[in-house]
Amino acid sequence: MKISSSKIRVLIVDDSALARLFIRNALVPFKIGAIDNAVNGEEAFLKIQHAISEGEPFNIVFSDISMPGMNGLQLLDACRSKPETRALHFMIVTAQGDKNDSVATLARGAADYITKPFVAAEFEKKVSRIFESLGLEVEGD
Repeated sequence: MKISSSKIRVLIVDDSALARLFIRNALVPFKIGAIDNAVNGEEAFLKIQHAISEGEPFNIVFSDISMPGMNGLQLLDACRSKPETRALHFMIVTAQGDKNDSVATLARGAADYITKPFVAAEFEKKVSRIFESLGLEVEGD
């Protein structure tokens, strides 16, 4: 059974308001139902836990790596350590372009990794793969 993208809940985690806006705008073609933001891993983890307790969990998290406090990799590790968040799909969106970072991120269980600034077509391709793995379809397609 396919799930419409209008039912999808996304969390964007980045300490840069401009980066959060850029990712949000890149998601427009996917007609996401609900998009929330967090400025660091601590805030994101609390929002993820709250969403689960409310019965409206996030489907995908887009997270930067470098943030004050809990960074994106620590957030990913925290989510992987809990049964209720272990399967949450993460795309790491970071300015760190080191190939070792991408390999380490994927080995930790992220669905994908992209370096910013990114080309919209590459981002859309990666998000489409995540949608496919979740059995999602874009509203109206």
